[in-house]
Amino acid sequence: MTIPEAFVKENELTLVTVEGVTFTSEYDDYDERYIYSIVDAEGNSVEVDDLFGIGMEDVENGTKVNVTGVPFTVVLDYSAYGYGIIEYPFFFPTAIVPATPEIAINVERIVGQGYTPDVVPFDVEEAKALLGVEELTYDMVRIVNPDGTEISDYAPFDGWFNEEGVATAWGATTKICTKFFQVIPNGEFEICDMNGADEVGATYTTKWALVAGDKKVFYNINVTFVAAPVIEIAVVDLGIKTSVEYDKADADYVEKIVSISDADVQAILAELGIASLDDAIVYGYNPTTEELVGTYDAYDGWRDGNGDFHNWNADGTVAPACVKYDNGKDYNCYNRNGIEAQTITVYWAIGTEEKAVLVAIDFIYTDVAATGIASLEADGPAIEAVYSLSGAKQNGLQKGINVVKFANGEVKKVIVK
Repeated sequence: MTIPEAFVKENELTLVTVEGVTFTSEYDDYDERYIYSIVDAEGNSVEVDDLFGIGMEDVENGTKVNVTGVPFTVVLDYSAYGYGIIEYPFFFPTAIVPATPEIAINVERIVGQGYTPDVVPFDVEEAKALLGVEELTYDMVRIVNPDGTEISDYAPFDGWFNEEGVATAWGATTKICTKFFQVIPNGEFEICDMNGADEVGATYTTKWALVAGDKKVFYNINVTFVAAPVIEIAVVDLGIKTSVEYDKADADYVEKIVSISDADVQAILAELGIASLDDAIVYGYNPTTEELVGTYDAYDGWRDGNGDFHNWNADGTVAPACVKYDNGKDYNCYNRNGIEAQTITVYWAIGTEEKAVLVAIDFIYTDVAATGIASLEADGPAIEAVYSLSGAKQNGLQKGINVVKFANGEVKKVIVK
């Protein structure tokens, strides 16, 4: 073969393209040796005889490599021209290191799903071929942090990452979960999210690797959040409503179950033309935008002060009311402590693919202590202190029997219902 133009520079061999080089190998039965060649990006080929410590026998035919600064010899066969085999010393300007394949897995995830997972398919056969193995095993899996650190003990993280793509144990800073390790038995893996990660347009990247011996494949999982499709069906308000009441002083997360009447249930069934609530489709509903919500699992029933679905927040000031759909007749309610007196109307919608009927729940917060004290003081002297029957000092009137001491020294028992 002749010396390709791409490798000639002032009577010295040089390689114009130093990335994306392909190695090929062919066994020569006559010489009982492998003949290795390099092919550049333009398709020019030169045989490579020696790599000075880089074991060409370990480089499979067709392996892509990057170049980094190792001398070797180019062997050119001029037998057809009467010159025989000629060897040329050669030096890449940069070193020869097998390139690690990087595969992007791009996923669009609809907002509002939270822990409800998307299941992403995975090409197991491609992975096995790249790694040269017959089976994938758990010990091949690595988390790869943005700084390049690889973590083989990935179990404690259970697939959770923070906003920067750093593996992080589940908690206040975790945003996205990519359970890549599930590809081993399943050929697919799950993605979920939390802590308000699901803003339309937000993209999170997590990185994993599969490693077998000296071979490795990187997987960049890019999750982009997209808006939920608009549900365009008729919404009917039959005036169906129930209510639940909490006091500001009540402890966090007190469960109360409220129900609509049997007559309300029958009205819903008649309007929808179905035999049972079990046959209905459940929708959320945001009163501010007057839109049905199909993906509401992420919010776990929590609503803001306007009654719209909202992620839970730590002190409850942003999302003070929780009403979970049970069976269409019953609804499970949960409160937050310390919320000021107000009424928040939240909705669920029970429907079919053609229309939905609204069910309203008035979520009422009262402040018994403030109201009771104001009422008592309006009728008499100022209140100096409030005690329980056991003598413990209380922060205002509480439900039940209170012992009230007035500024004039008078003491009375006051019952708050």
